[in-house]
Amino acid sequence: MVSLDIWVAQLILWVSRFKVHMRPKALEKAQMEYSVSPLPFGKSVEDVFGDFLAYIYGCIEDYFKTSRAHGQSMWDSFDDRITFVLTHPNGYEVREQALMRKAAVKGKLVPNEEVAKTRVQLVTEGEASLHYCLDSGLADEALKVRVDHRSGA
Repeated sequence: MVSLDIWVAQLILWVSRFKVHMRPKALEKAQMEYSVSPLPFGKSVEDVFGDFLAYIYGCIEDYFKTSRAHGQSMWDSFDDRITFVLTHPNGYEVREQALMRKAAVKGKLVPNEEVAKTRVQLVTEGEASLHYCLDSGLADEALKVRVDHRSGA
């Protein structure tokens, strides 16, 4: 029997490489020069990523329920309405985004793929970084948008 600590360490290692396993088909041939460690036997990339999402979600749920007065009843009141925002590399296309939504279903974040279309939002890592910088004030002065009214830009 594998201990929980070893299982979590292996899961994190596999998940840290999920982006490589989930990469767009167009990049597979271009990146053949390095090897990608295999996923666990009998597991798909959606399975591994789904397991990871389930683990993280469970940790958040446990923390929320135990760290707040009435945490259980609060959690129960919004659990089926949570919107999840997942980031992905800029090169991900429809296929890869669908795999991420399937992983959210396998991880039991949402009950099915139809619900995943509305409650699992996907944004690129670049877009998420930009929003973080704007929201935190890191880019207030550094980022200015120039509008040239003559060229229509």
